[in-house]
Amino acid sequence: EANFKYANLTGAYFRDTDLSRANFKNANLSGATLDFTNLSGASFKDANLTNIEVEKNAPLEGLDFRGANLTGARLLGANLQGADFTGAIFRNVDISGAQIRNANFTAVDLSQTKMQKVSFTDAILCETIMPWGIEDSGCTKIEKAAPLDMDIPGF
Repeated sequence: EANFKYANLTGAYFRDTDLSRANFKNANLSGATLDFTNLSGASFKDANLTNIEVEKNAPLEGLDFRGANLTGARLLGANLQGADFTGAIFRNVDISGAQIRNANFTAVDLSQTKMQKVSFTDAILCETIMPWGIEDSGCTKIEKAAPLDMDIPGF
């Protein structure tokens, strides 16, 4: 249970590292790379994750990203099931191919997010800004949704 609370980890490179249950609250991981890293139970609440890269199909399920700044993050094919992104900043993020079942995107602006082959089935969209407008499905899970293939111009 490593404690990186408020740590400056700008440009850090983690590979084959066990960071399970690590606390990255308010940490600066701008430009960091996480390859084959165990992050189960980790918290990135209010962390700076700008331009972070994780390996394709990274297991990030159930993690706490509330209030985190993910501007420019590349989360291609990541398993984000059950992750909580409430209030997170999502500018120019690429979540193409990500698994987001049961993920919480309450009060998140996804209008400039690249999301090819993404299904919002069972995702929580409450006051969520999508490319087509504000999604507020009664602030409940979307029971069934078709896969989304969005290519945002200029991305």
